[in-house]
Parts: sequence; structure tokens; C-alpha cells
Amino acid sequence: MNCEKEKVKIKKGQIEIEELYIKYKPEEFNLNRSYIIESIDDSEIYNYKRLTDSNFKLPFGPYKLVYSTFYKQENNIDFTINSKNTKVIFYQDSLDYSLIKDTKCCLLIDALKENEILNLYTNSSGCFLSYSTKLELYKKESEYYINTNYHKNKKLNANQVRRLREFEFEVYNLDLSDYYCTTTENYLFLNSTSNEFVSANNGSCRYYGYHYLMKSLEE
Repeated sequence: MNCEKEKVKIKKGQIEIEELYIKYKPEEFNLNRSYIIESIDDSEIYNYKRLTDSNFKLPFGPYKLVYSTFYKQENNIDFTINSKNTKVIFYQDSLDYSLIKDTKCCLLIDALKENEILNLYTNSSGCFLSYSTKLELYKKESEYYINTNYHKNKKLNANQVRRLREFEFEVYNLDLSDYYCTTTENYLFLNSTSNEFVSANNGSCRYYGYHYLMKSLEE
């Protein structure tokens, strides 16, 4: 009698992981696979190297993809591998903008009073390009206006105000300290009266928030 246990073949499925971006165009980023996958059943952890070594094939079962966003947030995506092919999509620039709807006290733009000026200073330094810019924002009869090198007392429309508020919210939460490139950008919102400020730096070449904000001002 053969008492040898029959080996059980472990079913595996091919996993495809796609990084997309909600707000900014993917082709303008240097993509980097900064995530891990955790098995719910046996607590196995798969980093990018381990996934590559396995040709992105994992045993059937429940998993969790864990990744860090641009904005100091660690997000989880639960999924199950129960077929030959499974696709998981995650967004590295995901940020809950709905939080700023009820937190007007926390945005310098929303706290701006008439006769006050909120300055946005930006400077960038790199091997091939260096620049500094300044944007002045002021409020008059509940409307917002800006002064820049290219605009004088320009009244902002609703979309431009929204983009400016979102940009301040992004700067407040921005955290790309794990990424490096040859260019560093610094952002500073400063109320010239109260001296309250929000600042961040970006040395990743992955975040284009200021670029898109400036484009919106041409509308």
C-alpha cells in the first residue's frame, strides 16, 4: 500500500497591476512600482521583486494591495485571485478632495480676508532649468483676484478658484520624500498679514500640480 500523500497542485492566477493617475497625465510621470501585496490567508508579503520572480503569478485566495499615495496616505485595495487572470488598478495621486468642503478654516485661501494678500511663492532648481515665481491673491466683494508677471488684477472664475484651493490642499498633504530626481521645487503659501503659511518641497519629478494650476489661469 502506497502511503505517500498525493501532492496537491496549487492553483495560481496571473495578476496584472496597473498604475493610473486621477488628475495628472500618466505619460508625464516616471512610473515606479511602490507597492506590496499581502496574502490575507497566510500573511505572505509580495514586493515587486518577488512578484517579478514569480512572473506575477499568485496562488488563489484573498489579497490586499498596499501603496502610498503622493499625499501622506496609505491606501489598501482588497481583491481575490480566483481565475487565471486578475487585474488590479490603483491611483498614486488619489486624494479625498471632499474633505476641503467642510474644512474652510484649514485653507488659507478660504480664510483670506479683504485687505489681505495671500502670496504663492514657487521656485525650482535643477540641472537644466531654474526659476522663481510669485502669485498674489486677494479678495474683493467675495471674488478672488490675482496678480502675476502675466496677469494684472485678473478675476478668477469658479474653476480657477477650485483648482487653486485643490493645489493648496495638495501642497498641505504632499509627501514625495521617497522619490528623487535632479530637480527640486518648493511651494509656499504665505498670508502677508497673519504670516500663516503652508509649504512643501518636491524633488521627485512626479508632481505637476503647479503646472496644471498655471494652465488653468489661462482659461
